[in-house]
Amino acid sequence: MAIQILGLAIAFMTTVIVTRHLDTDGFGRFSVLLNAIVIISSAANLGFHYVLLRETSKSQSEDEAAVARRKVAAASIAVTGVSAVVSLAFAGFIIATMTITAMSALLIGLQIAGVAIGDALCGALRGFGHNLLYQTVTLTRTVLILAGVVVYTQVSPEHATMEGILWIYTAGAFAIIPVVALYLRRAGMALRDFGTELIWPVMKEGGPFIITVTLNLANRRVLTVLMPLFVSLSEVGVFALALTLFNAYTTLVYAPVVTITARMGQAIGAKDIPALQHQMNFGALLSGVMAIAGVAGVLVVGPFLLDLLFGPNFAGAKWPLFFLCAALVVDSCFGPTGEVLWLSNRMRLAVLLEANRGAMVLVGTFILVPIYGIAGGGLGFLFGVLIADCIQAYIVWKEVGVKPAIFALAPRMFPWLRLRTL
Repeated sequence: MAIQILGLAIAFMTTVIVTRHLDTDGFGRFSVLLNAIVIISSAANLGFHYVLLRETSKSQSEDEAAVARRKVAAASIAVTGVSAVVSLAFAGFIIATMTITAMSALLIGLQIAGVAIGDALCGALRGFGHNLLYQTVTLTRTVLILAGVVVYTQVSPEHATMEGILWIYTAGAFAIIPVVALYLRRAGMALRDFGTELIWPVMKEGGPFIITVTLNLANRRVLTVLMPLFVSLSEVGVFALALTLFNAYTTLVYAPVVTITARMGQAIGAKDIPALQHQMNFGALLSGVMAIAGVAGVLVVGPFLLDLLFGPNFAGAKWPLFFLCAALVVDSCFGPTGEVLWLSNRMRLAVLLEANRGAMVLVGTFILVPIYGIAGGGLGFLFGVLIADCIQAYIVWKEVGVKPAIFALAPRMFPWLRLRTL
């Protein structure tokens, strides 16, 4: 968690530098491309990280967990090259919708491949049980990108361009690959031990995961990619900053929830519904307190910090950011219901509900952005999350037997509500 928070701080510093160097129009264009890269490259690791988490949490002994880790790591390494190449085809489709140079298009394709391969190899570090090393390596990549952006924009600011910044991000994506590949030289033993017959079963397990994860990422990032349909690139830049800050804060808010996911998996494996309910309530409390703090921070010091860090041109990010953080509060009230679905092997439901969330967000966005501008993007996201969470929480209650956290916690916190809650 400490390394994750440090990584978020470093990425935040990079955003500050990029926004101060590029104007709102340039940052809007840059953000569209960067969000497209994140969405596409997420599909390239085929959900192995999530298969790994579920398989190890289901294991009854350390030996079983070690075998599960090595299986997933072997399959991940075996298919990562292929998935990275395939992802380039999707990159070409999105790149073709924007007016950019051929070199920028090439850099975006290379960056997608680099991120995909790097993430898969780093995932293999987890597979072999080196979680701290995994976190350190990913942090190193973030530090290298920050250092490159600082040097590039400060040494010759008048010649620095968006394409040059893309070069730095691409180099950062590839920088860690040789180091991790050398460290994982024993991965060849894992492939020989388990054979290629493992690849298809793990991919079959990972398929629904990666669809869910990609949809989740798309739900939070595709708004930036679609915004140019409604508003100018300058306004896209302002909204993209709000979304970037929101995504970073979301990772911070849900970092504690990640630490209880394995416990939730164990409770589901033991069919211990009270223990699962307790972990869900605990996760909701942790994330809810931080989400409320975020909303309060946007209202109280948001305009001042936006002006101080990013300049007056980005002051309009306040209201989109406020509504996005309000959606985080709503999401926290229901608890980590999505994790309950995939930990309990209800992946079809998880995929359908994540798709429903995306549809609700897009409907809200298409309706409200033409009326309220970029603030409508945040408001549409809030309404979409509220409707989707209500549906998902009801299904989890009926399928698994755990209540939405707000219903389980409210009677304890406010006894007079006892007769008014489900």
